[in-house]
Amino acid sequence: MSEEENKLFDLGVAFVQNSKNTKLSTAEQLRFYSLYKIATNGPCKGSAPSRFKVVEYQKFSAYQKATAEGITKENAKALYISELNKKIPSWKDSAKL
Repeated sequence: MSEEENKLFDLGVAFVQNSKNTKLSTAEQLRFYSLYKIATNGPCKGSAPSRFKVVEYQKFSAYQKATAEGITKENAKALYISELNKKIPSWKDSAKL
């Protein structure tokens, strides 16, 4: 991935994490989280947290599902930006490019 694509990914992550006006469903937030985790950490490893830790368990499950889909570290960043462009086409207008 080029330096410019990496910068775009970083801006996309910052937008999703910091934007109060972003109307993302829980499923969409988990999808972006799973793509971020694969892009930064690689495939999901380890065991699932307790189901009583609901948020942590949901995050782990989303991360594990994305890993099972065969999403690699190399294409996770591109998928993140592609899905963000589809969901919020104007996100770049408020990002600092």
